[in-house]
Amino acid sequence: MADFPYYELNGQRYPRVTRILSILREPEVEKWQQRIGSEEAEEVSREAKKLGTWLHRYIEGALKGQTTPLGQESPDRLHLIGAYHQWKRERGSDLMPQAIEQTYHSATYGYAGTVDLVEAARLTDWKVTGAIRPKHWIQLSAYVPLVFEPPYQVTLRIVRFDKSLGIYEQQERLFHQDDLVAFQHLHEVYRRWFALELQPKEVA
Repeated sequence: MADFPYYELNGQRYPRVTRILSILREPEVEKWQQRIGSEEAEEVSREAKKLGTWLHRYIEGALKGQTTPLGQESPDRLHLIGAYHQWKRERGSDLMPQAIEQTYHSATYGYAGTVDLVEAARLTDWKVTGAIRPKHWIQLSAYVPLVFEPPYQVTLRIVRFDKSLGIYEQQERLFHQDDLVAFQHLHEVYRRWFALELQPKEVA
């Protein structure tokens, strides 16, 4: 959930999956930005990122059996907490986590990412966005070769929590090779356009 564009691991910089995906245009998002104005859209996005980071930490603690102290939480946070626990009761009772908020990288593929939840043959991503968008499936697909060995018989799951209504939306689908290929093309474009991001700074 952080804003830095890469992970530095073993002296090597690996671009983050979400950074690579940020070069992809999303017409529906652009229309929303134009409708409410760039300044307000920036502020809304900034607050959404903070809320998303908080929720990821809350869920991580809950799945690890840790108690997260709660204070005078905002209505948005309370709605998200309620939505998560409703999802856990209704759809998440069979979870068998193998990794939670784990960072994976690959020297072969040349990128890295942090996966919200890994199970034996399923990856799950938590979202607080207004909708589940096509880009989210490409994001999850990009994680697959970092986590699993081929052939990829993997289920992808996205759970979106609504901060206003306090409800959740879940979608699942099987991994599609086409989504990974789409990501690989984006990765190549990113490498050509933003190569300087991955160059270590010279020490004076």
